[in-house]
Amino acid sequence: AVTYNYTLSARLNSGSTRPQMGKALTNLEKQMDEALSYVKGYIVDKYKKDNAVSYYPAFGIEYRGNRYILPTDRNARIASLKLMLQAIQTHQFQDKEYGLAFWTATKTEFEALVNQTTILDGQISVKVGDKNVLKNNLKKGLNSIVGVIKANYPETYKQELRDWGMQKEKY
Repeated sequence: AVTYNYTLSARLNSGSTRPQMGKALTNLEKQMDEALSYVKGYIVDKYKKDNAVSYYPAFGIEYRGNRYILPTDRNARIASLKLMLQAIQTHQFQDKEYGLAFWTATKTEFEALVNQTTILDGQISVKVGDKNVLKNNLKKGLNSIVGVIKANYPETYKQELRDWGMQKEKY
């Protein structure tokens, strides 16, 4: 029971920072999506509207749902950010407002957050698995105690269970 409580407490403590990391990732993704419209504008200005779409894949931009966007999968987005950095340099957009400085800082921050959340999710998953195993063992032990009490006190087992501090007959 002590190990179960410790494991549950450790899981809750490690998972307490996950919502903030998720929110930071969501905010960063919104910034990238807003900046992407400017990058697409740079491409249109340089290569004209008819040709712009052919340059999008070089920037890591993909066609999804009738729109050209960065991938929504975070690992795929990391790969597309690498393409974005290369393409910005290749097409001389590095000095623009949403040029090399913006995308380098964004990529670094995004990769760090994705890595942190992946590690944290793995740690939480392990703790949840440990907690579930301990919980099952604890339930088996408590149900065994209830069975022994019922067998030894068939007439007054409900009172005996209360004396043992148990409020129910099945765990």
